[in-house]
Amino acid sequence: MTNIDFYLQHSRLSNHIWFEGDSFVDACLYYKSLSPIETVLSFYNPSRFSQRQLRHNYRVVTNMMCLFNNELLRPLDLGMLSAERYFLLVQMMKILLQSPWPSASESVKLIWSSVPDSLISFNELKRYYGAVLDSEVLNNIYDFYSEAIGSKTSYCQPRSLKHLSKCTVRSVMEMNGQLCPKNIEALFIPREVRTYLKLQE
Repeated sequence: MTNIDFYLQHSRLSNHIWFEGDSFVDACLYYKSLSPIETVLSFYNPSRFSQRQLRHNYRVVTNMMCLFNNELLRPLDLGMLSAERYFLLVQMMKILLQSPWPSASESVKLIWSSVPDSLISFNELKRYYGAVLDSEVLNNIYDFYSEAIGSKTSYCQPRSLKHLSKCTVRSVMEMNGQLCPKNIEALFIPREVRTYLKLQE
């Protein structure tokens, strides 16, 4: 067991709160330390919304993309998407802009493997930011995202029942304080399903 495994396991058992409203994944991204994310997701699901982290991610992305006059907020202000979906979108853009590609790609893959939200489509991205970002930038963002998750889609559609079931089981285990590799391995289910629950497929 590594130091981070030990800490996360005891954090789970003691109901330790990292930052109010934040998750351990948010903390990894905040401190630009992506390597522990795979281990963190063995014990916790990522946050789908955190006001503090949203403000931080928004500042980083707007500064690095030189966006002003709240262009990044436009789709949220117009009610084009939920706060949770906007959080995941801006989080993905921040990872792309602030982190080296191999680790950035793996982090996005792991996060989107553990959330039930529909995958971002290129048409969706174009609808949000086609008026403020040129087509090359939009294509680069979407190419990064689609390569990370291993799928391209033109329109938003629900995730597969298999994926939603995985998210539900992981969510219930987390709420019960049972989400960890040891407990997943103890489940009386096929090995392939245990591997899937551990985000290793």
